Amino acid sequence: MFNLVQVDILSDRQMSISLNQLEAWLSKELEEYLRTIDKETSSFQKNLDLAIRDLKETCNDILKKSERDMVERKREPAFYRAARAANRMSREISETLTATVVKEDRSYQGLKTFHENVEKLLTSASRARDQWIPQIRPYYILDMMSLNSSIDKLKRLINSLRKFQSKKAPTLRAVEEIHAKITQIEELRREEEASNQMITDMKKKLSDVEEASIDKRKAYQKITEDQRIRTLLETERRLIELREELTASGLSHLGRPLRKFLSTIERGEFFIQPEYKQPITDYLNAPLRTFLKEKEGYPVLKMILLNVQKAIQDKKLWIKEKKAKKVLAQIDAIVNKNSLDRIYAEGSGLIAQRRIELANASVSEMYRERVLIRKEVDELKRRKSEVLKQIQGIEEEAKTRESQIREHTMLIERMAKEVTGKQITISMA
Repeated sequence: MFNLVQVDILSDRQMSISLNQLEAWLSKELEEYLRTIDKETSSFQKNLDLAIRDLKETCNDILKKSERDMVERKREPAFYRAARAANRMSREISETLTATVVKEDRSYQGLKTFHENVEKLLTSASRARDQWIPQIRPYYILDMMSLNSSIDKLKRLINSLRKFQSKKAPTLRAVEEIHAKITQIEELRREEEASNQMITDMKKKLSDVEEASIDKRKAYQKITEDQRIRTLLETERRLIELREELTASGLSHLGRPLRKFLSTIERGEFFIQPEYKQPITDYLNAPLRTFLKEKEGYPVLKMILLNVQKAIQDKKLWIKEKKAKKVLAQIDAIVNKNSLDRIYAEGSGLIAQRRIELANASVSEMYRERVLIRKEVDELKRRKSEVLKQIQGIEEEAKTRESQIREHTMLIERMAKEVTGKQITISMA
């Protein structure tokens, strides 16, 4: 059975190949080349096996002869030393040959490793020979000639392998890089599919959130259309205005002096009755609420301000003279001229009115439901923002993947032309 590769001819010099058929097309285009690589690699392995076998046999011959000579020629010191050196040399080379395993591999890295291992073998054998030969001479002349011949075979094999590698390695490396880039593109495309599904899911989630938001807004609007709730909301709006009026005009110059005054008390630099310390904090944090909880005439605020006045006059607060005049003038207006009476009267009336309105169970329930819906709307808004942010992040990652796929594709097309001589265009179909 034959694997058919579909190729679309775009022009006389260019063709389009789908990514999933690219490897099959490349194998077909380089079939003869890869067959030659296999053949020559097998030949190198065969020659290497022969060279190693020859070197082993030579070393075994020297080993046997030297062992015999160490016994028979023991009374001849020079010959004995040469025999012992030859014995050590042959053992070292034999051990190296036994420990080294060199196997053929058609890949670029495999050929590189093959060459490196053969070169290490040659280097080890040559080093052992060169180390012991001064002690062996002038004996074992014919044996050393055989050893040199065996080592020279390895050297010639190395030279041939080096030439072969320099000629074939670039193409092999390019082919392997093409395969690696194809794998990377396929992985990126799988990520793209997962990303697209995530975006689909996120958009569905976004649609659900928006639909829920519409429903909640309708429910919220329905509640606020009730006249009783509108009256209650108008009361609250006016209270907010009064709070702004209180802080912007009635107590406009007293915020910072009150904070300094509280710090002075906490440091023990000014004494005030303990029951007035907490109200100072309350006025700083919630001025209108604290103010409207006071009795008529707001005696607690006035007592606090009289103490602030004394602290300023005693130079305890370190306030500049111009600012101090404004603060003292405002204190005088509040304490002696009751400048906050209107805000107090209106605010107290609004609070009483609000309390009456909320005493109605139906109004209270609608008001509670309105607050709950408002919180739910805010939560839906937060979720919508979060989903949009996630979609944006996924889309940015998708753009990065598209760029990577485009770069890998261009690189594959360029390398394919280098190894096959043909200009191709890769399609993702």
